[in-house]
Amino acid sequence: MAKSATTPTDPASDEEVTGEVAFVLEDGYQGQGLDAVLLEAVLRAGTDRGLTRFRAYVLAENHWMLRLLAHHTRIIESKTEQGETIVLFEPR
Repeated sequence: MAKSATTPTDPASDEEVTGEVAFVLEDGYQGQGLDAVLLEAVLRAGTDRGLTRFRAYVLAENHWMLRLLAHHTRIIESKTEQGETIVLFEPR
């Protein structure tokens, strides 16, 4: 399952239009490369709709997802607090 939602921004500001992304793959489907396929599809769908940046809230221990984002996107900001890493990124 993949999910994408837009985060409201003030159209009068210079703030980039940001979307939030989240992924859940059942255990049986993990390790088959579907995560990269889902990420690329969500990024493409978001940019087609005017999103320029994306945000993901990732468990700090989820090194697989953090590596996926680092490999497939341009990380703008990454901040870890209380076991959660918030990653702001752009498509490459």
